[in-house]
Amino acid sequence: MFFSVYRGSAVPVFLGKIDLAQIYFLHGAGEIRHMLLMGWGGESVVHTKQDKSIRSAISQSKGEIRSLGVLHGDLRPENILWNRELKRALIIDFHRCTLSNQPKHRRSRPLKRQLCGHEEQESKHIRLV
Repeated sequence: MFFSVYRGSAVPVFLGKIDLAQIYFLHGAGEIRHMLLMGWGGESVVHTKQDKSIRSAISQSKGEIRSLGVLHGDLRPENILWNRELKRALIIDFHRCTLSNQPKHRRSRPLKRQLCGHEEQESKHIRLV
């Protein structure tokens, strides 16, 4: 998966995908044909007192996402979770994201090679919507 480098630290852990038998329509989002099953990310930062450490963690996660060349497109408090156990901010809801042509930081080797086993096979089928 594209975010595998930062899963569990900047984005929740991807557990799997669900292909829906019935297509649902959600106002503002359109047709829903697939869903992602994600691990527990944390509490919304909307409901969390944001001290200096939380603001710093949010900046770190935003930077990690940008370093992959991902422009979120809807980054607001409702799309950021605070995970107390990890002491990390996890970013969610990437349906409006876009990819820049080049990541800000070059990886030492292609992301595909960093993945192993089943995840590498899934990386061929990922489509960001």
